[in-house]
Amino acid sequence: MTETDVRNLRPKGDVALTDPEGTSGQQPVFISVDGKRGVRFSRNAEECFHRCGKNLTMQDMRNLVEIIDRLRRKDRKEALIYFRDNLAMVVSVQNRTVVTAIGEDSIPGRFFTDIDCVAIL
Repeated sequence: MTETDVRNLRPKGDVALTDPEGTSGQQPVFISVDGKRGVRFSRNAEECFHRCGKNLTMQDMRNLVEIIDRLRRKDRKEALIYFRDNLAMVVSVQNRTVVTAIGEDSIPGRFFTDIDCVAIL
């Protein structure tokens, strides 16, 4: 993990998706899990997480990395991952990038297009 990633960790293992100063710009934020693999979060996904007030714990990140690894082995490209607490994420599996996140208030009546699989955690 970089120094910025370490600063972004919140108490009790929560993962902050942006640095407090907001200096991530347009570059996706990369969060490494266990020093091996990780996930990128697009700027849009960051904003969605902040808007819906959701955070991911390190265990959530491990689960997310694991499901992305499993989907990659099945040659999936774009997935909707339905997470706990009524949180859904559209993920570019090949790029290991969370493209967008949708909180519980936005899920009902929502259409998801251009995905080739759904994973429920």
